[in-house]
Amino acid sequence: MRRLATDYAGALRENADASSLAFTALHARRLDLPFRLAAPLNRETAEALSAWAGEKSGALVYSGHGASGKQVWLFTGQGSHWRTMGQTMYQHSTAFADTLDRCFSACSEMLTPSLREAMFNPDSAQLDNMAWAQPAIVAFEIAMAAHWRAEGLKPDFAIGHSVGEFAAAVVCGHYTIEQVMPLVCRRGALMQQCASGAMVAVFADEDTLMPLARQFELDLAANNGTQHTVFSGPEARLAVFCATLSQHDINYRRLSVTGAAHSALLEPILDRFQDACAGLHAEPGQIPIISTLTADVIDESTLNQADYWRRHMRQPVRFIQSIQVAHQLGARVFLEMGPDAQLVACGQREYRDNAYWIASARRNKEASDVLHQALLQLYAAGVALPWADLLAGDGQRIAAPCYPFDTERYWKERVSPACEPADAALSAGLEVASRAATALDLPSPGSA
Repeated sequence: MRRLATDYAGALRENADASSLAFTALHARRLDLPFRLAAPLNRETAEALSAWAGEKSGALVYSGHGASGKQVWLFTGQGSHWRTMGQTMYQHSTAFADTLDRCFSACSEMLTPSLREAMFNPDSAQLDNMAWAQPAIVAFEIAMAAHWRAEGLKPDFAIGHSVGEFAAAVVCGHYTIEQVMPLVCRRGALMQQCASGAMVAVFADEDTLMPLARQFELDLAANNGTQHTVFSGPEARLAVFCATLSQHDINYRRLSVTGAAHSALLEPILDRFQDACAGLHAEPGQIPIISTLTADVIDESTLNQADYWRRHMRQPVRFIQSIQVAHQLGARVFLEMGPDAQLVACGQREYRDNAYWIASARRNKEASDVLHQALLQLYAAGVALPWADLLAGDGQRIAAPCYPFDTERYWKERVSPACEPADAALSAGLEVASRAATALDLPSPGSA
């Protein structure tokens, strides 16, 4: 692979047409081989390939080996939103735009100003309010999933972090957009009424922290990693808790979110939210969900329990336990649907070396750049992608570097130095065949 990277770097430096070179490599001649390398085409590609070939790391280059394993779609929770998120995707992805329009329509009677206004107006502060922020996150994720489905991807499992599980349940086929969006609006509005608390992420294990948290009557809100826990509670208690953490040299980060999710401060609204969920009925899904409430694969029977979404709002998010379950089930590719790469960051802390963590969007980053990067990472991870559609009309087949197979010879040597003329001709023919085999340009399956 490093030799092939060197050859492609040389071809780019020799002014080969970059689009046609990509077309040839990915469409006209590609084999599904286990070792994969992907890089964007720009002015720095040749240098990046050469650096990778010289075993120097580079941000532009992604490599992978072997079968991709099962694929999980991750649906982000509260705190991932930002102003104008999804606006560029809305303008350039038909699947994203059509699905987001359905989400806007489904909650049009619940929100004034509209969810569209809250998401796309750069001067709007509505996303600071959970009544808009939560449906915005869920709508974005359902629309992003529709975009990837239109590109030919389908997950083996879905995991939703807190409110993100509503988006996961829609994408997996348990609910419709029209069922879920008004309910998420109601959820956000109720939680906004309990917005007096605060949250903190602490970078230590749960067993170490729980005795200290109980001392200050704080609740475990989420377990995002073996060394990454989140606590919720009243602002005054949380401030003293953080001061105590500093005294023990334990690192923490205050979260810039409204309210104290998954804490006792939500108790006054739980009955009303359960009442709002009473008419919600889950159908059998097409994709399994790994619940972050139970940290197990669930079906519609669990979702139809009368208090499931009540407990889901109040109890801790068992995110890392859900990731562990997915990993045990063979998952190796984790693609985040949310507007920021929060869950990718959590997952990379735990499974950096034996899983692929890929973001669909990043806070205030150009959507096309992030999606192109995601495509490169998906290819390197071994995910099948519809290159015939992605590269349609972009380039043509040209001469490209050949697969650099090993040139070590394994022909049997003759014992006697003497040979007849016919033997000499045969030996010469075998030598020609050997040289040709080392530079073989193999076509893709089914090509002419």
